[in-house]
Amino acid sequence: MTKKEPAKTGGGQSGDSLELSLDRMNDNERAVLAAMGEIEISPCKNKHIAMHLGWDVPDPKKGNLKVRNALRRLVRSGWVLHAGEIGDGQYRLADSPAPRAVEVEAEADHARIAEAKKTDCAFYNACLAQAVSAKWDNFSCEACNFYAEPDPFQQYQDFLALRALDMAAEQVEKTGSTGRVRGAKPAADRASPR
Repeated sequence: MTKKEPAKTGGGQSGDSLELSLDRMNDNERAVLAAMGEIEISPCKNKHIAMHLGWDVPDPKKGNLKVRNALRRLVRSGWVLHAGEIGDGQYRLADSPAPRAVEVEAEADHARIAEAKKTDCAFYNACLAQAVSAKWDNFSCEACNFYAEPDPFQQYQDFLALRALDMAAEQVEKTGSTGRVRGAKPAADRASPR
C-alpha cells in the first residue's frame, strides 16, 4: 500500500452484503426506514431524512452523519438502494417498501406500547387478566389513572414467588421434575460405618 492508495476496509455501504432482519436493527436504522417510507421525495438525500426525523437540530452536519451511519447496514442488506451508484448520496427504499414500512411501523407501535406498560403497578395482574379474558389485542397503561405502587409486603411476596419459579426451573433442568426425587438416596444402600 502506498501513500496514494487509501486502505480498503470493506466497511461502510460498499462492504460485503449481509442479512439484516427487523429485530436486529438498531433504533436509528428503524427510524430511517420508517422516515423513508413517509417522505414523498424519491430518491431522497441524507438531509431530507435528517430533517424529517428532526436530527438536523441543532447541527445539520451531525444529523446527516447520524443518517449516513444508519444507512450503512440498510444498504448492505438491501433494505435501501442507491438511486444510481454508491456515493451519489441519493437513496430509495427497495422495490417492495410497503410491507417493510408496515413492519417497521408495527414494530415501533409495539415498542411504544411496551414502554407504556407499568408492570410494577399493584393492579397490573388484574388488568392483564381482564385483557386475556376479553381477548384484547393489546393494552397499555398510558391513559390509566389508577396506578398504585404495591406495598412492601406485596413486593416481598412477588419476589418470593419469582424466586420459587426460578428454583423450580432449575430443579426441572436438573432432574426433570419440580419436586424432589422420591426413593432412597444414591448411596443409602451402602453399609454405613459402625
